[in-house]
Amino acid sequence: MPELNTTVENTENSQTLCELELWKPPQGTISEAIPLSIDLDFDAETVQLPTTSFSVRTRRATIHLGMTDADLVRGSRLGEYVLDPQMTADVTQSVRQAIETETGAEGLIEVEVKPNIFGRMAASVFWKKRRSKKAEHDHIVKSSMRVSRVIPRTGGKWAVVEPVAPHVLSGRYVGSDGEKEVGPLCLLTMRGEACLVQVIVTVSRQDLDIEQNNAVAQHSRNKVAVLDEMARRAIASNQVTDFALPPYIGPEDIVLSKSAMEVTVEDE
Repeated sequence: MPELNTTVENTENSQTLCELELWKPPQGTISEAIPLSIDLDFDAETVQLPTTSFSVRTRRATIHLGMTDADLVRGSRLGEYVLDPQMTADVTQSVRQAIETETGAEGLIEVEVKPNIFGRMAASVFWKKRRSKKAEHDHIVKSSMRVSRVIPRTGGKWAVVEPVAPHVLSGRYVGSDGEKEVGPLCLLTMRGEACLVQVIVTVSRQDLDIEQNNAVAQHSRNKVAVLDEMARRAIASNQVTDFALPPYIGPEDIVLSKSAMEVTVEDE
């Protein structure tokens, strides 16, 4: 069986806001299903100005995937799922009927969707007595925790968001914690004997969360200086040169991290 020879280049970051590491596929990987495994971490970046300093985080980031001579395996993107219009309609109708027929004490509707004994998705509707405000708040928080943090978009992109307050990115969002793993980002199929892959993480200037670290009064001039400093440090001179930046990365996007992988097929 032909073996895959993989070369990975992770660009050294000049900032601490985001760290991206692309890993080689495991031994025995076939060219028809190459896992694109990454570790993606977010942290704060401290920007020191002459009179004050700022702690900068991001509220949102975008993962961009570029490929040459490779294609995505259908249905393999991280976070990908298919919306079932019929199930949505059934749940909506069940809730409507429960609301129309239910009378009496104040309460709330809860809908539980899970596979039935035949493996098909089914919805159950419950009318429960209204809980305390604290219980309601805890329920909302737990529901928010189930919201996807890595959301696939069209055009080879993923949005990385934090649904729980304060809505800033912190910690690892894709990759392994030593026990379980979120990922891979997707699976790839080679078109021929070689392919190139590039992963870029960007943040929009408007999505930067800026917090002053001392009591000196904030000025709009300082905020502009923070953004300019972030842009200058993020776009380092030693970035990967094998690929040009995709056209959809505009002037308002700050490139935080870039990684590239080259895969070739070698006959035994």
